[in-house]
Amino acid sequence: MKTNNVCPGGFFLRSLGMCKNNNLALHSPTTMSSVFDDPVFAYQRHGNGSLAVNGEVRSDDTECAVTNGELYPFLTVDLLDHFLVGRVVITNRLTNEWRLHDVNVTVGGDGSTSTVSVGS
Repeated sequence: MKTNNVCPGGFFLRSLGMCKNNNLALHSPTTMSSVFDDPVFAYQRHGNGSLAVNGEVRSDDTECAVTNGELYPFLTVDLLDHFLVGRVVITNRLTNEWRLHDVNVTVGGDGSTSTVSVGS
């Protein structure tokens, strides 16, 4: 991925010894409160948090991270280092879009965070 610290379409992150795309979350490690596992929908590719950071912007039900519907679901993305985050983009699915609501986006770590509520 790296050639002489030159990274096409991104930048070299010296502390990790690797290239990072301008999409800091792309392929980053994730943790979810649960993973949707209803066998009735086993034909669909609902999945873990990796679908939230895979770079795909298709918004169909088969390509999104889905929890089991608990009271306080969460998705955490570990950027593996400290960054100045200027923008967070969330792509909702086109069908059953009502399921994404009352979302809090929290950016930060080490006791310093910023939280913004989005959705209705």
